[in-house]
Amino acid sequence: MPRFHKLRTLPHPPCTLFELVLDIEAYPQFLPWCLHAQITNKTHNTLKGILTVGTKLIHTSFTSLVTFDAKTGIVSMQAQRNLFSRFHSRWHITPAETSRASEGDASSIVDFVVDFELQNLLLKPLFEKLFEQASSRMVEAFEQRANFLATQTPKIDMSS
Repeated sequence: MPRFHKLRTLPHPPCTLFELVLDIEAYPQFLPWCLHAQITNKTHNTLKGILTVGTKLIHTSFTSLVTFDAKTGIVSMQAQRNLFSRFHSRWHITPAETSRASEGDASSIVDFVVDFELQNLLLKPLFEKLFEQASSRMVEAFEQRANFLATQTPKIDMSS
């Protein structure tokens, strides 16, 4: 039963990180091993989608149900297909209290947990060995994506 937990403080506002986590269809652009992502149903606080993960030669798809609450900053994902006997991930994004917050530099505390168990007993030992490394790379990919998007947002000069 692999479980991974990462707690980070990032120099981005909570709303920006929350939106990034929910932009599931963009995952293949930056998330390692995510080949395809499609939202199939959306309500005011849930998303249902299909993710394809792996490599070009070996890959699998699974359906996931994502629930989210902007007020609490929580995004939870559960796999609903045969790849996993159990898969749950949770992002909890909250404002960081920093001395620079009054200067307009919003930071966030990101608490990420993923917990899963594969159904395929042959793949289980291999994936469990790679699990922590893959989870860590996933968190790094989200952080790099947030940094990249922050540089792409045009800044408006209000001094004129």
